[in-house]
Amino acid sequence: MGIQAKLIAYTALIVIGVAAILAYWSTDRQLTAIRELNIRETQTLATNLAIILEEDIYSYQVHRLRLALAGLRRNPYIMDTFILDAEGKILTDGTDENLRRGSIPEDSFSRNLVVKKKRYHDIANSLLYAGDTAKTVNGDIIGYIIVALSLENEKRLKQEAIKSSFLLAGALVVVGIISSVMLSKSFSTPIIKLKEAAINIGEGIFDTRVDIDRKDELGILARTFNQMITDISHKTVSKDYVDNIIRSMVDSLIVANPDNTLARTNTAACELFGYESSKLIGMQVGQLFKHESTADKTIMELITDNDFVSNHESIGLTKDGREIPISFSASTMTDDNRSVQGTVYVIKDITAQKQAEEELMTAKFQAEMANQAKSEFLANMSHELRTPLNGIIGFTQIMLDDRLTSEQRDNLESISRSSDTLLDLISDILDLAKIEAQHIDLECIPINLEDIVYDSADLIRSKVGDKHVEILVDVGDIYSLVYGDPTRLRQIISNLLSNAIKFTDTGEIETSLKTVREDDDTNCIEFKVRDTGIGMSKEQQAIIFEAFQQADGSTTRKYGGTGLGLAISKNLSELMGATLQVESQENVGTAFSFQIAFKKAALNVEECPILSLNQDLTDKHCLIVEDNPAAMRITRNIVARMRLKPILAVNAEEALNQFTNNSSIEIILTDILMPEIDGFMFVEKLKKKFPQRVPKIIAVTADMSPATINRIKDFHFDGYLFKPFGRSSLVTMINSFFISENEKTKTPDIHETKTENFCHFTAKILLAEDNKVNQKLASKLIMRMGHNITIAGDGLKAIEMVHKHDFDIILMDVQMPNMGGIEATRNLRDMGITIPIIAMTANVMEKDRKECQHAGMNDFIAKPIQRDILRDKIVQYSDYRIKNSIDKGSWVLIVDDHTEMSEILKETLIRQLPLVSVKIANDGVEACELLGSLHPNVIITDIVMPNMDGIAMIKFIKKDERYKDSLIVVLSDLDDTDPKIQEIQELGVSDIYFRRDDLSPLIEIVKSAVK
Repeated sequence: MGIQAKLIAYTALIVIGVAAILAYWSTDRQLTAIRELNIRETQTLATNLAIILEEDIYSYQVHRLRLALAGLRRNPYIMDTFILDAEGKILTDGTDENLRRGSIPEDSFSRNLVVKKKRYHDIANSLLYAGDTAKTVNGDIIGYIIVALSLENEKRLKQEAIKSSFLLAGALVVVGIISSVMLSKSFSTPIIKLKEAAINIGEGIFDTRVDIDRKDELGILARTFNQMITDISHKTVSKDYVDNIIRSMVDSLIVANPDNTLARTNTAACELFGYESSKLIGMQVGQLFKHESTADKTIMELITDNDFVSNHESIGLTKDGREIPISFSASTMTDDNRSVQGTVYVIKDITAQKQAEEELMTAKFQAEMANQAKSEFLANMSHELRTPLNGIIGFTQIMLDDRLTSEQRDNLESISRSSDTLLDLISDILDLAKIEAQHIDLECIPINLEDIVYDSADLIRSKVGDKHVEILVDVGDIYSLVYGDPTRLRQIISNLLSNAIKFTDTGEIETSLKTVREDDDTNCIEFKVRDTGIGMSKEQQAIIFEAFQQADGSTTRKYGGTGLGLAISKNLSELMGATLQVESQENVGTAFSFQIAFKKAALNVEECPILSLNQDLTDKHCLIVEDNPAAMRITRNIVARMRLKPILAVNAEEALNQFTNNSSIEIILTDILMPEIDGFMFVEKLKKKFPQRVPKIIAVTADMSPATINRIKDFHFDGYLFKPFGRSSLVTMINSFFISENEKTKTPDIHETKTENFCHFTAKILLAEDNKVNQKLASKLIMRMGHNITIAGDGLKAIEMVHKHDFDIILMDVQMPNMGGIEATRNLRDMGITIPIIAMTANVMEKDRKECQHAGMNDFIAKPIQRDILRDKIVQYSDYRIKNSIDKGSWVLIVDDHTEMSEILKETLIRQLPLVSVKIANDGVEACELLGSLHPNVIITDIVMPNMDGIAMIKFIKKDERYKDSLIVVLSDLDDTDPKIQEIQELGVSDIYFRRDDLSPLIEIVKSAVK
């Protein structure tokens, strides 16, 4: 069927359908209107009769009622009328006996009909009944009127309506078909012309033109079609022209038949494979490749499945047997039935590319070797530099403890400062090398962000010197307990603060923390370090993050430094998923900022400082006297979060007025260094003016000199805080003001000098060290701490001495002749020696720390040795046996196929329980083998393991009386509703531990078992 016939047929069907729908709709509307008209007329008649005949019905005037109804007989369509009394009995009717015979409704029916007058009954499709009630003025029913209407007139009207609707539909069909024929011709004629022209083009007749003179889309299509024919006729080229293109191709081209014999080739292919064109034709494609299966089967299968293979690398074989690396693309040619007619190959010689790749790989390997050599060189240089620095710094510290002249002390302090600067430079260079070599692994442990920021501020405060710079910290109202790397985060903040101190002579340096976004599990914090220093231009900002670069390109100017701090901070922040950004304006200041998304840690009371007052001081006021706006803002926020009401004063005079006008001021925080009237004079005036109402007064100062502290004590301040101070410090101090009298003891000021850490007894220490200077230095430091020291020159000597003497601690160097510290530690642990071993080495790379831990060392001290760190470590481990009452020879067995988890747990146990030996088994079978020679105090086991799971292993252990006293703790990732957990509980284990992110409860269980 042609397009014209289809258009006529489809249009006719649509018109007929529409006409039928219209006819049906029109008929239905007319019939409904006729019925509704009859109903309304009948109902209206009944209602009017009820009103007119109300008195006659009420007085039972039957004769008058009959006469009233007689007039209705003139209407030929009113077939019957009835008047009923209130009981539903017929009083009279309006038709003769014959007409109504057999059609008079029953009384009950008649009454029901009138009562429900809106329900109409069509009796045998011939009569329509309607009725109404006759009522008195009071609304009492006295009778009923029923009218029966004949439906003969309604039937006649319906027939006429149906006839008119069908006549209308027929007219629409005729008009629609005529219109469809005209419309189809209008559209089909141009399309037929276009079809015929296309057939001509397919037969190669390019002088065909389509003659359609229209302004619509079909006319545009015809004109475009004619233009296309013109373009095709101009662009049609000869076979010779195509052959010339193929011959001139730079890449080799071959065309294969379906049986993979070569049918056509070009000049480049002949030159590539060394054959003449006549020799190539008829050869198998596989003869040109080293591996025939690659060309014939694998590639052909790929081509058949995908129709195209791109840049597949292989080895080509030339006529003289040479092998050349090639890359080829192949595509199949198919007919209309998708039958393969041949395959086209485009082949490239990639010899130069392969040579370049080999050179690149060689260069990459050499670069990696050079980078590794550089890292090893830096590590070795760091070790070699730290070793003499250890002697310089250590002996300088010892000499500073002796009696010296002022000139001698000044000279030694200069040596100490220079040594510290050199040590910082070595550490920075080593850190940068570790970052570049990607040798830094970030920790993920619970940390308190507030503590880290304040610690960094405390460390940097000593560098302020004589500068008029105020150090400020604003931590805001953040969730500060998160998981992160405290060392690296503190390093970033300290570097930024050091940079700010270097370029700021007056004003302030503020470190602020702000919550950017937060949900139940994570908290994104923005860190910002802002200063009021010299600032930078846009050009200078572009280079400051490069290593060994500073804003003005000079490292010898008055500010000094190497330009490594910002480069290290930038790289460390990127390792944490942040971007270090800078905003600066010359002669105004600089602000560095970065954002880190932390995972929240569970709020642990032991790890979180006290942040609430021990008394309700909600209605009390705290007067803050501060002339620095930024410091005022921070202090006000801290006080407000403590639920005290802050009152602000920018100088002493305003503070006195505020105190005079407010009698509820309980606490005063006053800065000491203020213009005109300083904090000391303010307190003196306040006490003199209000001797009977002196509040608790806290001095706030950035001056840590002994003279300032002594003067604060002379003026009888209730306490003093050094800027910047945190909320926990202020809360602790205020809580000490309001403890009860019977609990009150002398509470030292929060920043008083701490009592030096000391041991509870004289420790016996073995030092394994081969360097004579280090031996001498360590001996002096340890002996001045009141301990006994024995020296071994290498690891073998240390093992020998351990067997002869009883030591409390072993300080172990790593690099020693004969036997190094790592090997010596492993031998001691294998012998069952549980003495705490502390690495004391100049190897400070992260891998060095981990190697020491894996060998069984309990802790790590980096050279140059800092006296305070050495003292604290000795105190920690020498007192351990007394404080924890742990017997030597205690064992813990860890059974877990999660190697990483086992190592973390082992390192934690060794670090916190240095006298306890730890063994690891990967499954129940290996654990049972170890139990043959081991009686562990505690067995920590997983449930799901290969070979023998935790359930089977526990059943085996429970049968042996030797292990009845061993504590069995289950460490599992299973849900507590898992059936295996219930089975474990029935076996009578000591405890089941589900959480693995916080090991402290598990450590406490082990502690209680080995004491």
